Amino acid sequence: MRCKQRLRLAGIVALSAAAGTLAAGTVGFGMDADNSFPVGMTEVGTTEVRADPSLRFAPQIRLDLRAAAGMIESIAAAADSEGNLYVAWCATEEAPEIWCARLSRGERSFSAPVAVSDEARDPALVIDDEGRLILAYVSNDSLIEAVVSEDGGNHFSEPLQIEGARSSKKEHPALAASEGQVYVAWRDLVDGEATVMVARGSLANGLFQRPVGLGWNADEYGSLVASPQGPVHLVWETNGRIRHTSSRDGGRTFIATLLPSEGTDAGQPDIALSPDGSLLVCWNRDGTIFLSRRSPNSASFSAPVRVSDEAPSLAAGPGPAQLAADEEDRVFVAWTSLWGTDRDITIDCSLDGGLSFGTDQRPGERSQNLADQVLPALAVGPDGMVYVAWIDCSRAEGQCTYPTASCHEICLTYAALGDTTPPGAPADLRVYQKTDHSIALRWIAPGDDGTEGRAARYDIRHSTDPIDEQSWETADRWSEPPEPSEAGLADSMTVRGLDPGTQYFFALRAADETGRWSPLSPVVVDTTVALTAALSSFEAQWNGDRVHLTWSVGTGKSTSYFFVQRSSRAACPASERVALNTTPLTGTENYYLPDTTAIPGRTYFYWLREVVPSQAVFYHGPLSVSVPTAAPEIGLTNQPNPFYTTTIISYSIPDFPLSRAHEVQRTPGLPVGGPESSHGPQHVSLRIFNLQGQLIRTLIDEPQDPGRYEYGWNGTAESGKSVGAGVYFYRLEIDEHVESGRMIYIK
Repeated sequence: MRCKQRLRLAGIVALSAAAGTLAAGTVGFGMDADNSFPVGMTEVGTTEVRADPSLRFAPQIRLDLRAAAGMIESIAAAADSEGNLYVAWCATEEAPEIWCARLSRGERSFSAPVAVSDEARDPALVIDDEGRLILAYVSNDSLIEAVVSEDGGNHFSEPLQIEGARSSKKEHPALAASEGQVYVAWRDLVDGEATVMVARGSLANGLFQRPVGLGWNADEYGSLVASPQGPVHLVWETNGRIRHTSSRDGGRTFIATLLPSEGTDAGQPDIALSPDGSLLVCWNRDGTIFLSRRSPNSASFSAPVRVSDEAPSLAAGPGPAQLAADEEDRVFVAWTSLWGTDRDITIDCSLDGGLSFGTDQRPGERSQNLADQVLPALAVGPDGMVYVAWIDCSRAEGQCTYPTASCHEICLTYAALGDTTPPGAPADLRVYQKTDHSIALRWIAPGDDGTEGRAARYDIRHSTDPIDEQSWETADRWSEPPEPSEAGLADSMTVRGLDPGTQYFFALRAADETGRWSPLSPVVVDTTVALTAALSSFEAQWNGDRVHLTWSVGTGKSTSYFFVQRSSRAACPASERVALNTTPLTGTENYYLPDTTAIPGRTYFYWLREVVPSQAVFYHGPLSVSVPTAAPEIGLTNQPNPFYTTTIISYSIPDFPLSRAHEVQRTPGLPVGGPESSHGPQHVSLRIFNLQGQLIRTLIDEPQDPGRYEYGWNGTAESGKSVGAGVYFYRLEIDEHVESGRMIYIK
C-alpha cells in the first residue's frame, strides 16, 4: 500500500487581521512587505533555548474503520470556532473513497462517518470564516474537486470542479479559504515533469477560475494560506529547497519566488500565520525539524530554530511535519519520528511564537499489536485546545512495519495549554441507600476549572481496604460512571455487584477534557446489608400467568415488615417504583406474593423493602423477570359471512405494543392489562385480497388508538366497480402483528 500525506491539513491556523485574534479552523493571513520569502536563512546558529511547556494529553480516542472503509491511506483535520473537530480520510477497500466524521467538543466518540466521494483520494480540509466545512480531493478522473458542508459535516454539496486544468496526473491538493473564496494548489504531473498549479473558486457561484501554473519543478509536498485582506502565501518543496510565492490579487498572479534556505537539502514544508500576521514556516532537513518566523514588517526571516530534539529520534516521515499557531501565539509542530525501529507521532510546542521549543512528546498509546503511528494531522481550536490525529498501523501476519502494516484505525488525542487549572475535588460524598449487594452514592459536582464550569468525566473507585492517594490505583474502578453535572449540582450513582455484609470504601476524582485530574474526594465507608437469619432467600420467577415472588427469613417468625416494589428500569429510584402491596407482610417464616399485572413482552425488576423494628429500611434486589409474549386477543371477525351486499369487519387494538410479527389464529389469547398497560397509537392497515393474492381494496391504513373498530366492505374494488362473487380474504396488520380471515361474497 502506498501511503500519502496531505500538503496542508487545513484548519490548523485561523486569523482575523483587523482584530488581531484567531478564529480557529479558518485560514489566516500575513502582511508580506515585499511579497517574497527572503534569501539569507541558514541552518547554523540555531536557537538552543528549550522551553518546556506542559502538554497533558487526554486518553486517546479511536475511530475503528476496519468494517466500513478498508485500509486508511491519508487523513486531514480541521477544528471550528466552537472546538468541534472534523477528520477526513482516504480509505481503500476495492477503490479509494473519501470519508468524514465529527468529534463534538467534550465528546469521547465520533459521529457516524459520512461517505463524501467514491473513487477519490488525497483529501484536504478547511473551515472558512462562515463556519462552512470545505473538503478538496483528487477524483478518479484526475480532477481537483471540492465539496461544501453547511451543517457540520452531515451533508455535502455536489462537487465543484476546477475547469481548465490540463490533462495530467494531480496529487496532494493544498487548501485555503476566506471571504467566500477557496484557493487550491496541487502538484501537476505531465510526461514525468511536475509543476505547482493554483486555482481560485467562489462559493457563491460554485465556479473556479482557470488555474495558474507557477513553473516550478515541484516535489511532493507544499502548503497554502490565504487572508481576506493580505496576500495568499504558498511554500513548496522543489529540488531539495523550499520555495515561496505570494499573490496580492486573490491568486490571479504570483510574484517571483526566492529560496528561504539557499543551498541546503531542505524539504517537506508547512506554513502558518500567527495572530500578529507573522509568517511561520517549518521544514525537515536530514531528519531534524526547523522553523523560521518573519514578522509582518520585516524584510527577512529569523535564524532557523531547531524544533525536534536531537537523537535518539529522527523525523523520518512519512509525510511532512504539521504546523499550527493558536490565538495566544503558541506554536505547535507534529511529525512522524523513527524511535529505533518504531514510528511514533511526535509533537512539540513553543510558548513564545516559535522562538524556542520544549521537549519532544509522544502523545500516542502503544500496545502489543501496534506496528507504527504515522501521518499526523494537526488542528487548533478555541481556549488553547490542540488536536492531533494519526493513523495506527496494526501488526498483521508477515506485515510488521509501515507501509506494509495493516492501517485500519484513526487515533486522536488533545490537550489545552490555555487550561492549567484542574477540576476541584468532588464534595460531600455520602451513602444515601444500600442493599445486600449495592450502595448508592451522592456527591456535589466540581467544575472544569476548580469550582466553575462542568468537568468532562469521573473516575469512581471502591475497595474493601482504605483508599488514599497511595492506594487509589489498586482500588476497583466502576466501568460506567455518570456524566458530570454543572458545578455545584448533585450527582449520584449506584455501585452494584458488592458482597452482602461487607465494608467498602468509596472515593472519586473528576477530570477536565484535557485529562487534568482533580484531587481525591472525601472517602466514605459503609457496609452492605447482611443476609443473615433476617432474610435467607429472595426469588422471583414467571409461572405461566403471573410472577411468583417468594422469600424466607430462616428459622422462626420475622419481626420485620416487608413490601415488594416493581419497576421496568433497573436503576429506578425507590420513590418511583410501583408498590405491589400496601399492607406490610410480617409475622411468618416464608412469604409469597404474586404479581398478576405483569404485561407480556416486558422485563420487570423487583425489590424487597424490609423495615426492621428499629425502623431502619433495607432494600434487597433487584431481581429481573422477563415475561414471555402472549398471543394477543384481537377479536378479528366479519359478519355476516357469507354476505350479499355488505359485511362488517371488526377488530380490537390492545393497549400494549404488538412488538413481534407473527401469524395467529382467531382464538382467544391470554387476557392482558394492569396498571402499566397504557400505550399510544399503533399503525393499522386492513386490506382485501382475492384468491390469487391480488390487492382489491384498502379499507384503512393509518395510526389508531387502542379500542374496538368496525369497517364495512360492499364488494367493490378501489375503482368503485363491483367485484365478482367468490372467496376473498381480509388481512389486518397492527404494527408488525398480522391476522387474516376468509369471507364469501355472493350475488
